[in-house]
Amino acid sequence: TLSSSSAASDVYKRQEYGDRNFTTCMEVSKTEEVLLPTTIVVLRSGEEILRLKKIGSTVISVGSDSRIRVWSLNRSNGKLQLEKTLTGHKAPPFKIDYENQMLFTSSHREKCIKTWDLQTYEGIGEFIGHTGFITFFEANVKDQLVYSCSFDKTIRQWDIRSRKCCNILVDHDDVVTQVKTFRDSIVSSSGDNTIKIWDKRTLGHPVRTLSGHQQIIYSFFLHNGAIYSGSQDCTIKVWDMKSGYLKHNLETGHPVQHFSMKGKSIYSVNRYAIDVWNTKGKKCCSLDGHTGRINTMTLYKNFLITGSSDRTLRIWDVKTAKQMALLRSHKGPVHTAEGKDRWILSGSTDSTIRVWENVFYKNSEENGWI
Repeated sequence: TLSSSSAASDVYKRQEYGDRNFTTCMEVSKTEEVLLPTTIVVLRSGEEILRLKKIGSTVISVGSDSRIRVWSLNRSNGKLQLEKTLTGHKAPPFKIDYENQMLFTSSHREKCIKTWDLQTYEGIGEFIGHTGFITFFEANVKDQLVYSCSFDKTIRQWDIRSRKCCNILVDHDDVVTQVKTFRDSIVSSSGDNTIKIWDKRTLGHPVRTLSGHQQIIYSFFLHNGAIYSGSQDCTIKVWDMKSGYLKHNLETGHPVQHFSMKGKSIYSVNRYAIDVWNTKGKKCCSLDGHTGRINTMTLYKNFLITGSSDRTLRIWDVKTAKQMALLRSHKGPVHTAEGKDRWILSGSTDSTIRVWENVFYKNSEENGWI
């Protein structure tokens, strides 16, 4: 069996490079809605599009060449215009955060976070101090702080203005996989199978440690006073944040590396399908249709967008759990997808960014469920 650190390293490698093995695109039934892209942007041959982020009418893309490209999106016709290419990373950034015209980026292979001014497209500086690869970070411009975690088993708190480390939180016994803030709390997950809650005002030692997972915790999110954590041990656990009490335990039957929530439903990626659960731990259904591994899942409004190694994307209605459309045009596995208003953007190993019009968006507005 893999140690938690090696398991974490393995999943980050897969996130960075994706699943290169893909199957032949499935045949489409005659009754299935098929959408074609309105815009195709072709980059250099061999460059994979690993990550996309939509910020208003700005689109950020990350390529396998480690370049960050800034695009403007024409909201009326879906056309993309390249504004600037940002260079400086030694490996493709795994995470992009945006706050108040500042872009924050970091790569799993680097031990720093870079900042950029999105008005001038100039680099501002770096947050340097971790002794291991950074696994996650969160920018909080309201508090003028950045929180990061690393393979060095620490959490660091940084001042945005000076880019100096203010505090180092040490209590985990293995790689820290995520760190997030909520009101006066800092929450972290780790390869030591625990979640720790820290008080922002006092820092020091954690005020609470949540134990129960049997293997590395890959990710978590905070919702309505609860912590939802997903693990290699094939469970999603729901904790009361205030008391630390374990409220629900969802036995998924598969390692949980990527999951999300909309309303009272939890969506977890299970290889070729999305499993849907309620918050009390009951499985409601599975969204089936892809014939290759699902690499990306995005919830926006009342749509769920999935992208797969079968070279397709699919739009799902989260209210009915029905597939609305198949998006078929990419020539390689789809790594990333973003949805905003009437436009869906996708990136693939085929060196293209494709923009699709979500023809269901207007109807959903008229029906009052957006």
